[in-house]
Amino acid sequence: MTAVAVVTGIVLGGVFGVIALNRRFMVVTVAGPSMTPTLRDGDRVLVRRCAIDSVRRGDIVVLLGPRMPGRGVAPADFMAGATNEERTLLIKRAVAVPGDPLPGDSAVVPADEIVVTGDNKNMSYDSRQAGPLDAREVRGVVVRRLTTV
Repeated sequence: MTAVAVVTGIVLGGVFGVIALNRRFMVVTVAGPSMTPTLRDGDRVLVRRCAIDSVRRGDIVVLLGPRMPGRGVAPADFMAGATNEERTLLIKRAVAVPGDPLPGDSAVVPADEIVVTGDNKNMSYDSRQAGPLDAREVRGVVVRRLTTV
């Protein structure tokens, strides 16, 4: 085997390793105060990509937020059903996953929903305002904080 073949093999192995890691993990930057004191604005967290069946009550989850009014959509148009495609990632704590009792209710969370709240309840847009969110929008579970501000 030549030195070029060895180097090429190492480079290709590294590239495929990075691709595999990107499929399994992602890094997300916290924006806003909704998860303080656990996570602060500007913290970077490592997120293991997974579906709702891997989420447990108490996990910090990353999920795609509901459609909201934004650039180009007037509030009145939004209330009439118009949305834009801008959807942000939310970082929240799972308080009830499919099969758990709904907080303050005798019903259970359906298989396609998740109930989440921010740790800073006074500064969080979550299931208390929006109701249960679509469980298919879960992108992953926070594994650890990478950096803090």
